[in-house]
Amino acid sequence: MDSLQQDLRYALRALRKTPVFTIAATLTLALGLGVNISVFTVMNAALLETLPVREPDRLVQVYSWSEQGGDHFDFSYPLYVDLRDGARTLEGLAAYMSANVGVSTRDRSDRVVAEFVSSNYFSMLGVDLPLGPGLTGRDELRGGPATVVISDRLWRTFYDADRAVTGGQILVNGTPASIVGVAPRGFEGIVRGQRADV
Repeated sequence: MDSLQQDLRYALRALRKTPVFTIAATLTLALGLGVNISVFTVMNAALLETLPVREPDRLVQVYSWSEQGGDHFDFSYPLYVDLRDGARTLEGLAAYMSANVGVSTRDRSDRVVAEFVSSNYFSMLGVDLPLGPGLTGRDELRGGPATVVISDRLWRTFYDADRAVTGGQILVNGTPASIVGVAPRGFEGIVRGQRADV
């Protein structure tokens, strides 16, 4: 213990004698720690953290493969319906596609990420909406009404957390859509590192 105290005293005396070196070493150490913490935070959010859904370890992504083109993550709607209705090894199958859209109300607008999803998306993931009835099967039909579930963040920033938001409308790329629900806080879609607001 005495030798440790002597070593610390010697190190402090040496650092006091060379203040420029001490400052440079401290700044280098702080910069290195900051970069490492930032990289870990991004990697943790994108790769390591589990999704805020029921049984995230049971989720799989389905894709098709062809000899000409390799892997394909895109499906036609009829193919999705065939897979959903005919799947024997999967408990459920939901579809989604991400895109950037413009959303606006009378006094606010923003460019956000949207997930275009099948009507069973939230129920299959086990995500309960705190507000609104959510999506129904008729929302999926061609020519059906445009409906959206908005994120908790969008609900708070655009609507000041007004609980009467469901039934109201929001413009998505200029098209009026009825708000049928608000996603729970912390749920931002199923693509890690991408915050879906609609």
